[in-house]
Amino acid sequence: MSAKLKKETKNFKVLLVYTNAMLVNMVPVHLSLLAACLRRKGFTVELFDTTCYRTENVQSEDKRVDNLQVKPFNLRKYGVRIKKNDVFDDFYKKVNKFKPGLIGFSLVEPTVDLGISLMKEIKNLKIPIIVGGSHVILDSEGMIDDPNVDMVCTGEGELVICEVAERLSKGKSLNGVRGLWFKEDGRIIKNMLRLNLANMDEIPFSDFSIYEKPRFYKPMAGKIFKMVPVEISRGCFYDCYYCSNHAFKKKFSRIGSWYREKSIGRIFEEIDFYIKHYKVEYLYLVSETFLNMNMKRFSEFVERYKAVKLPFWFNTRPESVNEEKIKLLEGIGCNRITMGLEHGNEEFRRNMLNRPYSNETMENAVKVLRNSKIPFSLNNIIGFPDETRDLIFDTIGLVRKLRLRNCDSISCLMLSPYKGTVMRDICVKKGYIDSKTNVRDHSVDYILKNPFLSKDELLGLNRTFVAYCRLPKKYFPLIKKAEKLTKEGNAYFEKVKKIYAKMYFK
Repeated sequence: MSAKLKKETKNFKVLLVYTNAMLVNMVPVHLSLLAACLRRKGFTVELFDTTCYRTENVQSEDKRVDNLQVKPFNLRKYGVRIKKNDVFDDFYKKVNKFKPGLIGFSLVEPTVDLGISLMKEIKNLKIPIIVGGSHVILDSEGMIDDPNVDMVCTGEGELVICEVAERLSKGKSLNGVRGLWFKEDGRIIKNMLRLNLANMDEIPFSDFSIYEKPRFYKPMAGKIFKMVPVEISRGCFYDCYYCSNHAFKKKFSRIGSWYREKSIGRIFEEIDFYIKHYKVEYLYLVSETFLNMNMKRFSEFVERYKAVKLPFWFNTRPESVNEEKIKLLEGIGCNRITMGLEHGNEEFRRNMLNRPYSNETMENAVKVLRNSKIPFSLNNIIGFPDETRDLIFDTIGLVRKLRLRNCDSISCLMLSPYKGTVMRDICVKKGYIDSKTNVRDHSVDYILKNPFLSKDELLGLNRTFVAYCRLPKKYFPLIKKAEKLTKEGNAYFEKVKKIYAKMYFK
């Protein structure tokens, strides 16, 4: 970067806004990358983070604890607690004091309403607002139509936001900034997509210095670790109907492969940097399907990681699990593997979710993990279109059959059909959701009009799902009573929780 460019940009300020679910505490990759890209170009960057403000009535992580999906934990002693101040007051004060030339909001669908409310709070300050994130990419039309939004990033944001900031700092037009839609003189200008997707080896290391120190602490199986994410790949091989990756793959197919890998050398340069600069204790390796990497790449990763000596965690698919890879992971500090079952009925899983593996494949994967020293987590979803109580119990039945000895976390999320996904199209076509409705946090709320199960029935099954999966069948009559969202049902649920905690949360 030239000295001239630094001089032009050093006084231009960008405020990034993270509209996060309340107290969901781990620093994200996306905003951290935007901060790094902007600072590399010489811009002044600060963050407003909603994580520790009271923005919701129910905290999703507390809900997961209450529903027996994760072990109880206490983040308060690490400084993670709800701030006493009002989020809107603090946001206005932050903007008024920092005086940015550009404000960038990162949005996912459940946080759109919070983001828009924050934008309204500062509307009178007339500062340009750009929005980006997975929801914005998939609902660009809906976002640009909002009167509070000035600009929409229609693709990956690393290059777009830097070009926007540079042009604004020089008073230049935004015409021709690929990957950007913007408003000008009452018109909406829709620039074309960028000609290429981000090269994983060319983007800078995430800049986590924008976060407050308590934000690095993350619960894991009841313990607390100082953790950061390391993005090792972007995108996914698979096309699950409920996942946005399928929609991204389709949208960007003309300009490149949505699935990309970061080179092994670059990954370990990044890990070394985070250990040195942030003194981290634990790494989350961000990949939709970690174990799908070929054996040559995997072997190189394993050999290089031996020197790191930090525990780590990742997500993968049942089709990718084999004994050889799991054995290699045991010797290098792998502390947890998260795997998605999602649904236990083969036909329903294949047709409604587009996950066409057999139950036998899942059983074989779990058998390998059960015989290893590595704890694992199992993810499930309920509330799909036309799902019945019997279909949900197909999932419960398969989980019980898996004999999850070293699986210490079973999640049960309620379906959130995100805009832009095949699942959303299915739900809208059936009349189960309005096309414009934004979904909410899938840990705490269910918004589909499912003709086979009411909202209360789904919420009751959500809170008892893990108990059904793990407690002996003699407790089923008690668990069924605990499904009822009544005073009596709540009392029965407290009894179920005590029984479960005694058996599994020692």
